Amino acid sequence: MTRTQKKKLITYAVVVIIAIIFMLSEKTGRSNIKEEISDGDDYSYVHFLDVGQGDCTLIESADGQYALIDTSTQSASGKIISYLEKEGVEKLEFILFTHPHEDHIGCGDEIIENFNVGTVYMTEKVEDTTAYRNLLDAITVSKQENNTSVICPEKDDVFKLSDIEFTVLSDGSLFDDLNDSSICLKMELGKSTFIFTGDAETKVERYILEGGENISAEVYKCAHHGSSTSNSEDFIDAVNPDIAIISCGNDNSYGHPHDEVITSLSERNILYRRTDLDGDIVIAFDDDSIGIL
Repeated sequence: MTRTQKKKLITYAVVVIIAIIFMLSEKTGRSNIKEEISDGDDYSYVHFLDVGQGDCTLIESADGQYALIDTSTQSASGKIISYLEKEGVEKLEFILFTHPHEDHIGCGDEIIENFNVGTVYMTEKVEDTTAYRNLLDAITVSKQENNTSVICPEKDDVFKLSDIEFTVLSDGSLFDDLNDSSICLKMELGKSTFIFTGDAETKVERYILEGGENISAEVYKCAHHGSSTSNSEDFIDAVNPDIAIISCGNDNSYGHPHDEVITSLSERNILYRRTDLDGDIVIAFDDDSIGIL
């Protein structure tokens, strides 16, 4: 879907879901959740791709810059590449791999081979798998051919995609478990804020909370595909989101999302959307408003 098509959808469709969010936003004191977004304004987009039991998020700035957070499994490569091509992506300013599990890096090598990638952000943690070795090989070639840089970000580091700012809440270096090694991020554009925590579990959530950071956000990307080993009530309360997004595969063997997490979201009147049920989920935002397409 092109940016023009998105704006037309925004103009002519009043989304009942967003109307509900708008009413619920009164509980947080935030006023930037909109029932409708006007045509003619410049919006950025977050695309939560339906990639089965994995994670892949495309971020699109208002001035046409793109970045990815994770690249799901190898089996999702056709879907992801096709989606990026339809969006008109030619260059990715960066790809951030939250951690080296295959369902987060699986087709990273193919993405890097098919698109010009400016920077790769990744942890120092390694995993002895074919997917990880293929990723490293692709990065090596891209460094030579496209001058791709590789950065292992540290806690409190800040980087940008156009005017969209990312702050590292946890770089995973203090934790041995690969899930807990996930790079956790706060993404901000003015009043519009998102939280991404990869597969980080409750130990990391406690670490972030104990650090005293303000992690309040309108949109929360639920950790670890909606697992109850993550998404603790204390963390959800601190984020206090209006919208929660869960990326998981249909009828997956892990039972994601777990009932405890769905209950926690429902009890707090947090609107949630699931890629296994809702397909690709796109959120439009600027520095003062957010809406689901």
